[in-house]
Amino acid sequence: MDIDVKLLKGLAHEKEISFDLLVEAIESALLIAYHRTPDARRHARVELDRHTGHVTVWAKEDPSDLEEGQEPKDFDDTPRTSAGSRRAPPARSSSSGCGTPRTT
Repeated sequence: MDIDVKLLKGLAHEKEISFDLLVEAIESALLIAYHRTPDARRHARVELDRHTGHVTVWAKEDPSDLEEGQEPKDFDDTPRTSAGSRRAPPARSSSSGCGTPRTT
């Protein structure tokens, strides 16, 4: 996923908030969303590149899957569809009855 950095900077300026604070809030929100996906890794972080706008989910290898003495490494676990593109979030119906559920 890529986010338009120019628009983010404009939003930060318009709302008179720090660009870094806005990026951190987006990273936190995306990490919460990632943890709600199937097979999400417990130890992960989201990184929004402040120059390109590219978003990556970095997860840490599970130490139990490694040979003794190996250190867990970070790997790209950004959700993708089977075709390799980013997957869309699942459609959800509103529990309050407001809104129209999306169809896929």
